[in-house]
Amino acid sequence: MCDLVKTVLREKENLEKEIRILKEKQKEYPAGRLKINQRGKHTQFCMQTMQKEGNHEDPRKTKEKIIYIKREHLEIVNKIVQRDYEKKLLRALESRYKAIKNVSTVYGDTNLIRIYSESHPERKSRITTKYLPDDEYAESWQNQVYKAKLLGENVPEIYTAKGERVRSKSEKILADLFERNKIPYRYEHPLELQNGNVIYPDFMLLNKRTRKEYYLEHLGMMDDPQYAENAIKRIALYERNDIYPGEKLLITSETRNTPLNTALVAQLIQHYLL
Repeated sequence: MCDLVKTVLREKENLEKEIRILKEKQKEYPAGRLKINQRGKHTQFCMQTMQKEGNHEDPRKTKEKIIYIKREHLEIVNKIVQRDYEKKLLRALESRYKAIKNVSTVYGDTNLIRIYSESHPERKSRITTKYLPDDEYAESWQNQVYKAKLLGENVPEIYTAKGERVRSKSEKILADLFERNKIPYRYEHPLELQNGNVIYPDFMLLNKRTRKEYYLEHLGMMDDPQYAENAIKRIALYERNDIYPGEKLLITSETRNTPLNTALVAQLIQHYLL
């Protein structure tokens, strides 16, 4: 779903709530039309209401009645002024709601995806498009070929549930959690920075529902002063390239006495990746 659609859908929900509240409040306000007369320095308020004539049931048999509001009853004026303001606001919000209520149909990807989905299998195999169903998009993203960072000779042999070799037990735990939750990931996928240099984030992750990509760095020895200093420099490097923690950069960490908290990782997965 494109960012425009997500933004407008959120606005649509907010408008629905605000319109509902304003409609309920209109029922609580007093009836009648407020008239304000300015006489020199003095302001006079009066209410104009319509009343039945005699015992007539015909709604057309009514006459206007004017009630002057005393100063000790000015709270009625405040209520009517607020009522009239909210009535105008309600009309404006309803007009806005009417304009955007079909935006997901017009700007959503559903119809665009259907063009591909309904194609003959032989045609599908020959089509290149970004408008794929979520699972197919995720599979295509996952299967992209890339050149990962080389593992050194002294790196222990640790393998994930998928059979990928990683550098640490914590990275294996993370990879297996992503796999268990069906989160597409690439291990140490190269990232080219704005100055042309290349770094290798521990994981590149995909939220297949929103199609948003994230980088994840696991800071595994934060009780080591030199490691911690390098970690701070690495996070600053991301920030200089407009990749900020909590937006596109996710961070997990541990020390010797505080191991990786898998419950917190599960919360991270739920918040950003599902």
